[in-house]
This record gives sequence, structure tokens and C-alpha cells, in this order.
Amino acid sequence: MVAVRDTTGSLDLKDLLIKMKKELPQYAIPIFIRLTADIEVTSTFKMPKFTLKKESYDINLVNDPIYVLDWKNEEYKKLDKETYNKIINGEYKF
Repeated sequence: MVAVRDTTGSLDLKDLLIKMKKELPQYAIPIFIRLTADIEVTSTFKMPKFTLKKESYDINLVNDPIYVLDWKNEEYKKLDKETYNKIINGEYKF
């Protein structure tokens, strides 16, 4: 999972996936992308990852939009309750 600060809402996830496929091995491409308007940082500009790890991709805890990678269609799709439940129940294939 990766958290991306997108203040303008202009991030093109299709283009991002194309670039990641060119530059990264498949195992390094994030399954989940969390878009946020603001990312908390410490006074030394480090991200306190504890909260991000705790919230993970749980749509019941996170207010930010989360996208999940659909390899079959080669795109990121917005994580909804139905897909979330399939992931939790082991029915969603990555």
C-alpha cells in the first residue's frame, strides 16, 4: 500500500500504473493506493506510519479514497464495501 498526497485531485491512476509497470518489478507495484489531501509529518519531516499501518485499507476506519489494483483489467478501482468484504473473506484474487 502507498499513501499519496493529492491536493488537487488530478492524479491519473492509469498513467501511474503504466509508469510503475515500466520502472518496478511486479511484486513492488502497490496493491492499494490511498489518496489523501494531507499527510501528517513530524518536525523532522518524517511520516508517523503507525496510524497508516493501523488503518490499513479498512474502509470503516479511513475517510480517504482507497483504490485496489485489478490486475485482470490492469487498472486501479475504487475500493467499495463489496470488494472490501471479498478481500476480507479471501474471495478477491490479486
